Amino acid sequence: MADIREKITDFERQRQTLAGLGMQKQQLEASVNGLSNSLQELDKTTEEKVYKAAGPILVLRDKKEVKAELGDLKETQSLRIKTLEKQEKNLIEKLNALRVQIEAEAGPPNAESGTTVITPKKE
Repeated sequence: MADIREKITDFERQRQTLAGLGMQKQQLEASVNGLSNSLQELDKTTEEKVYKAAGPILVLRDKKEVKAELGDLKETQSLRIKTLEKQEKNLIEKLNALRVQIEAEAGPPNAESGTTVITPKKE
């Protein structure tokens, strides 16, 4: 019985990790979308110099330099998103395997006991 408790604890810990990965991914996706919008605006402008935020101030910079910096940042964040997606996939597979083990050890769910098996949220 102690073994099943450890597995349930591990399952819950991994579910929390999965939720954290999902939040990180959402933040990066929002950032990538913002970078895409900024790059589109740079493409539209005919100006050779643009203002770039540097903390609380705006600095006049060469448009090509800013565009290159934003493009690199977007690429880096996109790669990070792909890494997070792979981690999510692996974690979901582990959670599903662990869920099967827990269900096998606990036996079939008993409606009278109120036992509920929680499954990971798939996106």
